[in-house]
Amino acid sequence: MNEMTHTHGRLNARRVGKSEWELTIDGNSHSIVLRHSKWGMATSVVIDDKTVFKGGDLNTITYSGDIPLHLGSHSLVISIRDTTFGSNYSLTVDDVLVDGPAPTHVTVEDDKDRWAFQSALFTMLIGAPILYFIGGEHWFIGPVRADFAAIGSFVLALLYLANRFFSRKNDAP
Repeated sequence: MNEMTHTHGRLNARRVGKSEWELTIDGNSHSIVLRHSKWGMATSVVIDDKTVFKGGDLNTITYSGDIPLHLGSHSLVISIRDTTFGSNYSLTVDDVLVDGPAPTHVTVEDDKDRWAFQSALFTMLIGAPILYFIGGEHWFIGPVRADFAAIGSFVLALLYLANRFFSRKNDAP
């Protein structure tokens, strides 16, 4: 397990798992556990064996977010940032980043774009080859042979990725 310890005045935070922290603040130790399922989008936060936050369902496409919490008189923010192949987690206490990468501003559009990118990669690398080589001319998807559907899916995914690559958003105002 990768353990990191950060000390800020009367605050001491130590990561004890990918999304678990031991936090000592004002002389009291606390266990913070984030349970986050990227694909199921179910998220919960447990502090000292008590569930203090529960959210997420399959009706939303937002993977990134901030979870504001309170621990006594202190404010905590657990930040979840979706990446192409997982998530990054950060813990901020009283506006001081105590563990993890600095949270960036993320929009729903960013998450949707990442989701589309992941879907296109999956289609090109896994879905289309399975349809083409295993399904072939013997399987049908509706009225279309599986090998033709695979070629069409591959081409559409390739066109999406090429368009995404060559038409990067301009960050200038």
